[in-house]
Amino acid sequence: DKNYTVHSTLKKIEDKLPESIFIKVHRSFIINFNKIIDIEDNSVLIEKNVIPISRSNRPELIRRLNLL
Repeated sequence: DKNYTVHSTLKKIEDKLPESIFIKVHRSFIINFNKIIDIEDNSVLIEKNVIPISRSNRPELIRRLNLL
């Protein structure tokens, strides 16, 4: 419910987040699996935000969703 400003690289943040809950879906976005509302071809809906999914990260997202 809150926004935070963090001065760090996305890679450093990604390394600190639990891999079981978060996944990088685009070079600018890391998402929480629990917040996914819908997935379309090249995007994911989280709350009212449409987040792009890169072609290189899509297979890992689909693989991890199938494990849930």
